[in-house]
Amino acid sequence: MNKKKINTLVKTAKKEAEKDIKFSLVTALKEAAGILSENKKVSKEIEKSAGKLAGKLVKEVKFDKAALVEESKEAKAIKSAEVETKTEQAAKAKAPVKKAASKSTLKVDPTAPEISKA
Repeated sequence: MNKKKINTLVKTAKKEAEKDIKFSLVTALKEAAGILSENKKVSKEIEKSAGKLAGKLVKEVKFDKAALVEESKEAKAIKSAEVETKTEQAAKAKAPVKKAASKSTLKVDPTAPEISKA
């Protein structure tokens, strides 16, 4: 992979990590604040502070670029396998359905003599 793609992988990993950290901080702090009191100003302050703290913590986190590249390759392989199975299922669904053979269209004349096998 080229350097630009690796950098985008690192950026997305940082954003995901920041969201996860912020979410865990907010839930923990709101739980603790909920015990004391339920105030909207306190909730907003918790969310702001958690966002800032998460941003600072993510800056210190180092991401393994090789692991991100491997993870990306695995995700692409899984995604392509899912697409293949979906296209196969769609092809099966669109396949012409064979109708059961109808009864013989030969009409038998009841007045005709029977042919006996000797």
